[in-house]
Amino acid sequence: MKKLFAYILAAGLTLSFASCSKSFMEIEPVGSVGEATLANPEGVDMLLTGAYAALYAPRSFWSNYNNSITNWLWGDMMAGDAGKGSMYSDQPPMQSLEEYKISSDNAAITDHWASLFDRISRPNAVLHEAEVCKEALSAVQGEAKNMYLEVTAQARMLRAIFQFELVKSFGAAVPYISTEAYESATDPKQGNVDENGQYVYIWNNIIEDLEYAVENLPATWSSTGAYGRFNKWGAKALLAKVKLFHASPYTGHNGTEDSAANWNEVKTLLKDVIDNGMNAKGVKYALNDNYEQLWVAGQSDWTGESVLDIQTTIAGTAMNTADFYVTFLVGKTGQGGWGFLGSTNDMALNYAVDAKGLPRADFRSMAPVSTSTNGQDVTTDLTVAMDPRVDVAVGRFGVPFWDYGIPTNVAGWVRDYTNQGFYMEKKYDPKKADVGSLSIAGYPMTTAKNLHMIRTADLYLMYAEACLKTGDVATAVTYINMVRERAQKSCVTNEGAGYTMEVMDNAGNVVSTVADAAGTYRIGLYPASLTAEQAWTALRRERRLELGMEGHRFFDLARWGMVQEELNAYFDHEKNVLSKFSKCHVSKNIYCMPIPADEIAVLEGKLKQSEDW
Repeated sequence: MKKLFAYILAAGLTLSFASCSKSFMEIEPVGSVGEATLANPEGVDMLLTGAYAALYAPRSFWSNYNNSITNWLWGDMMAGDAGKGSMYSDQPPMQSLEEYKISSDNAAITDHWASLFDRISRPNAVLHEAEVCKEALSAVQGEAKNMYLEVTAQARMLRAIFQFELVKSFGAAVPYISTEAYESATDPKQGNVDENGQYVYIWNNIIEDLEYAVENLPATWSSTGAYGRFNKWGAKALLAKVKLFHASPYTGHNGTEDSAANWNEVKTLLKDVIDNGMNAKGVKYALNDNYEQLWVAGQSDWTGESVLDIQTTIAGTAMNTADFYVTFLVGKTGQGGWGFLGSTNDMALNYAVDAKGLPRADFRSMAPVSTSTNGQDVTTDLTVAMDPRVDVAVGRFGVPFWDYGIPTNVAGWVRDYTNQGFYMEKKYDPKKADVGSLSIAGYPMTTAKNLHMIRTADLYLMYAEACLKTGDVATAVTYINMVRERAQKSCVTNEGAGYTMEVMDNAGNVVSTVADAAGTYRIGLYPASLTAEQAWTALRRERRLELGMEGHRFFDLARWGMVQEELNAYFDHEKNVLSKFSKCHVSKNIYCMPIPADEIAVLEGKLKQSEDW
């Protein structure tokens, strides 16, 4: 596999960025780079390249690893799918978040806020410069339209991505930085309330940006080197996801509109994307044949599952993809790493199944299956029946860890088992075979496999959710089962281990078996006769099983209004294996992080703390 983009290499190309000494709501006027250099098609395209780079790299490397677009900290750790990992004393602000000791002066929260506004400034710089040389850009033929329309569509989609990330983390009553606000030199401070002190929600601003992208982006890109640019179907998929969030209950908060009309619109959009959508190479959206392929370099890129991918590069020596991958590595790779993002005991047991191969409702009453008598040698009871996806999402002792061998001893695999437990993350780790042509110079254990922001399974499960919200239970169950049917084709193997995988139908009958499984696997389908309540339970569980460790979980729980319920159940379960959780408790149902207190103080009344805090 060869990567052709070098978006990272132009990461510094932008008109200006907010000074670190000021509020990130104080947008500096343009002019840091001379417009004579950028006011032409080549200069604007270089600036756009720098804006794409913000998908990978926020303000600095140290900001990078806790603000990765993977959302490992905000989506996984804050939802109990993962622990912080590393050592307890490492990164106290992150440790506080893991234990739900959340405050508006937490340094990780402040850095996350600042990082997102820094990223938003980059596409705004592109949009400013595109207007300066609009005539010249309009004269250049693009893939489907002229260069002006395609450049501005890409920039507005980038802005929408970063503003949506802001909404997911801090709620929809946050500043929206338009191009005009970016350019303003008279009153650049942007708030989140109107003249009467009422919250201003920015859902419609994000939607308008994405609708513009859908209208003006090409369906495909003919140039090989342009496959990593956004296309109209990726934009439409993101538009559907934003509208799904907007239509979600959020327990009455966040300026949302949980109405039948909105859910029908979400359903229609998603069905269009599922039926007609294709990636930038023209490959129709479809589930990959094998779940494991989604995480294997050389097999995961530009398949039917690449709905909205972030293209990576092997060029250069910078930390190009390290924020995706190196953050999570430890000594097991032979290259070091920080060892963040360790899968939790709760996450691992979540994959336990019943006699029909369906998720066990009582998994939190189970004893841990991975144990150690001396804190070093770990034994995993591989006779406990699990969904086969467990050994792709979770690194378990006694099971092959990609091509590194079978971990049996803590040394080199878990940095501090008293802080992390006896599980590792696995999805993001590169294979040992990635070394060389698939790795980054200077960081040989990174990899150039794409990152999936939205993939087809996510589309199917969002569509199933929209069907449930509009009363179409049968169709919802069909799409949930389509995701499970693909999982039935995946099996981590270990020749001679003596375990078997059972594939079952929707009546609980075994229809086929797979020998040489790495553990006892069993997976069945849901019966078509599920009630609406049962289907909702299945949908919520399936999103965790299928998308676990991919940065989605907290945001799902938040929009469903289930953070307090789920996190307290998680703490009650996890405290049995990690004592640090013995006094953890979520006192209220939250849906976002607090806006940093320093930002509120600097903006002198224009920025109001979220209604949840």
